[in-house]
Amino acid sequence: MIYLNTNHSGLNKFDGPEDENFALLLPEIERMVKNAPSIVISRYRHKGMELMRTTSFRAKHIYKQSL
Repeated sequence: MIYLNTNHSGLNKFDGPEDENFALLLPEIERMVKNAPSIVISRYRHKGMELMRTTSFRAKHIYKQSL
């Protein structure tokens, strides 16, 4: 958990890169950006497997070609 020195309306407002709250949040934002592709791929594969279990042969064939 990250504690910021601001109220609710200031959560997305910063004075610039030297802002104390921005400096606290930046590593977390960078972590989320770095991990986002693998999370999206994982979710897509999971949904794709559900699709393959419940759809027609044609849809399964199209999905397999997209991998």
